[in-house]
Amino acid sequence: MDHLEFFPYHNRLIEFIYLGKRKKGVVLDAIPYSEKRVGTEYAFIPVGNLITWRDASEAEKKQLQETIDIKNISKAELSGLQHA
Repeated sequence: MDHLEFFPYHNRLIEFIYLGKRKKGVVLDAIPYSEKRVGTEYAFIPVGNLITWRDASEAEKKQLQETIDIKNISKAELSGLQHA
């Protein structure tokens, strides 16, 4: 996906295929630009880590999230209940 294709899923609970693996969680732009290798790198927080991540320090957040390249996302769809 490019940035325009990904826009409807940014900061939302989604399910998607990433490099052949099914994932569920939130993808957001939480990586400082100076730390990105490419502009399409985003932070992925798995659904099981969301509450812990929300309350974590910056150092802890880095342990609870993984870096993904949205160019490798396919078949994304909104998942579960979404907040308005």
